[in-house]
Amino acid sequence: MRKIMVGGVPVGEASGIMQDFWSKIGKSITWEEFKRFLRRENPFIVENWLDAIVSREKRLHQEFFTKKFDYSKFFATLEKYGQVKFVEWKKLGLEPHFLPSVEMLQDKKFPGWKVKPENWFFEKNYEGKIFGEPLQLGGGNGQVVLVDIRCKPAYNNGEQMWESDNLLAGIIIQLQAEQKIAYNPKPSRFGISVLEIEQKVVPALATKLGLEPGQVRLERCIEFNVLSQLLTDTPRVRDGETNTWVWFADHFKSDESRLHGGGSGGGGFADVGCSSAGAYWGGTSFRLLAVL
Repeated sequence: MRKIMVGGVPVGEASGIMQDFWSKIGKSITWEEFKRFLRRENPFIVENWLDAIVSREKRLHQEFFTKKFDYSKFFATLEKYGQVKFVEWKKLGLEPHFLPSVEMLQDKKFPGWKVKPENWFFEKNYEGKIFGEPLQLGGGNGQVVLVDIRCKPAYNNGEQMWESDNLLAGIIIQLQAEQKIAYNPKPSRFGISVLEIEQKVVPALATKLGLEPGQVRLERCIEFNVLSQLLTDTPRVRDGETNTWVWFADHFKSDESRLHGGGSGGGGFADVGCSSAGAYWGGTSFRLLAVL
């Protein structure tokens, strides 16, 4: 009797493999990834992975900036960390990206920069009230960064949660148990102050990722604005449609105040405001970024 085969594997065995596969990864995959699994290969390891990532980055930059950049730093950094690490990042909802060195002046015109931060942001920068270089993207030489590609959730009477948050939920639970951050019945990114994020959450995430604490921080306002519009093939492209806010790393007037924004009611990607770094807001959460 002829055996019915699926991907070179008997159908009965394939069924068991599939059940085991789904139980292990707990996520949707592409057909190509599944076929590699049936061949007893790691489904997320592919040949020419570096070329594929860099090619995608070039496409995204071309669509947003219509400019070409030097990707040698991006390529070298990815090569240094390797494909296994890339797969680990992917499972945590993180993607490596290259921020080119570009000063995002208000009068700059880029096809992908459809929504700029509101005038208030540029005015306060001109007045010198936002610390550092708030308009500078990518530092002086470009930066390779790990980006959280999730979309922030809509407000739901304080019950909202970031989707599939295997990046920070465990850390938040542990820090709450140790009474190092404010208690919340759920492992939520909401209702945590900037001071707690910077002093407690950042070092914990750095340890989890095998990085130095100085490599991990909140996104800056201009990074939030650009990345959310640059990464058009990720969930965070919808960030401006949800009525919650995120903290930014930018200091406003003093070390006791930070910028925040992104709420749909205030203009989405254009929305920028400020608040005390020690404040707890049920509608404000955070997204961390790592500089590799």
